[in-house]
Amino acid sequence: MILSHKIFGVAGKPILHSKSPDIFKYISMKYNILDNSYIRIISDSARETVEIMKSLDICGLNITYPFKADILDYIDEISKEAELISSVNVIISEDKRLIGYNTDYLGVINSIKEKNIDVIGKRCLVIGCGGAGRAAVYGMIQSGMKVKIINRTNDIAKDFANRIKCEFAEWNCLVDEINNSDLIINTVPSGELNIDEYLTEGKYILQADYSKLSNKLQGDVISGIHWLVNQAIPSFEHFTGVNLREDNEVSESLRGFLEPSNPGVQKKGNIALIGFIGSGKTTIGKMLAKKINWDFFDTDEMIVNEENIPIKEIFRTRGESYFRNLEKEVLLSLKDKKNIIISCGGGLILEEENSALLKEMSNIFWVYSPVEICIERLKSELRPPLTNPFDSTIDPIEKAEILLKYRIPYYCDIADALLYNNSLLTDAVDKIYDEVHTYFGY
Repeated sequence: MILSHKIFGVAGKPILHSKSPDIFKYISMKYNILDNSYIRIISDSARETVEIMKSLDICGLNITYPFKADILDYIDEISKEAELISSVNVIISEDKRLIGYNTDYLGVINSIKEKNIDVIGKRCLVIGCGGAGRAAVYGMIQSGMKVKIINRTNDIAKDFANRIKCEFAEWNCLVDEINNSDLIINTVPSGELNIDEYLTEGKYILQADYSKLSNKLQGDVISGIHWLVNQAIPSFEHFTGVNLREDNEVSESLRGFLEPSNPGVQKKGNIALIGFIGSGKTTIGKMLAKKINWDFFDTDEMIVNEENIPIKEIFRTRGESYFRNLEKEVLLSLKDKKNIIISCGGGLILEEENSALLKEMSNIFWVYSPVEICIERLKSELRPPLTNPFDSTIDPIEKAEILLKYRIPYYCDIADALLYNNSLLTDAVDKIYDEVHTYFGY
């Protein structure tokens, strides 16, 4: 069953704030759709995102900031709407071909419908001309509104307005345009633009940024959670083929699940690195620990020091079950520590008790490298279960591919995010540091 497991995910930079995994898991449980996982992916570029998708044979990805436009250069086919908007937020892999769609515009349309707002002939101002802004423009044009777009870089908004056949305003006219509009859709991140002071009663405001919704906004505010949920529902339909829009309660139940008390990824005070042998966990962990001035622990190293024999010998003479119990003892010895980085043995997460303990005490990152890179790094130091002392004919790469495919669901289900490590170790360290510094303040 595990070997037929399907992987889905969301890629962007930063990514820890994303609630998409929570949505996917909630819908999967509600509709009893099993044998799948959904993972946040830390990526540096659209090109790297597609590389990860192909390497892990990921069935579908949500694409978020800042890759929605750049990703078009790396996929095989795009839908009519995605082409018009010049933005893709959903990629499906079909017969080794990557097909891009846009569901952001549906998220806008359905968020406005839920509020029963009379939009025909009314004036809409879209602030920002990134992927979300362009989708909002297209969605509101389809809904019958008179749409105007405004952006800090005037030429970008002007070019898009000419192509999509809507109006354009220069950035220095922002206040006047807000005053003259019935609906304002703000797609600029909250840290980059504060529109609180410009808004008055009697206007509708849809905020794309759902993470920091101000309670000081005047007017009728539509939370970005509405947009998030209403773009996620058709995304899930693309992923699974299940028609969710026939269920009138799915949007409301999802918002109820997300809004009041679901904080997304919670700060645990420690960082754990999991992943296949040879993926670079130990080296990355040591470098990251030095960068943020934390203590570093390697579970395999702790076991070897305690048992005074190599891991290969522990497996050969005492068996895997004995080794997994040693891993549990190591985790228990670290449980009460804070501000530590833990590099975990590749199979530690296979034991449910170990996995639960690790998740309780740490934020977890799956360090992923393609198996051929892992084997090349290890060279003559292959360890169990990649070696078999009774059979020297086993091809390590072939066995590694089978083992990794088996373990992927375990890695996906426990990790807060995936870290791709296929080039310079300093790049991998910088990527994980940027995430934990931005989201947790480390």
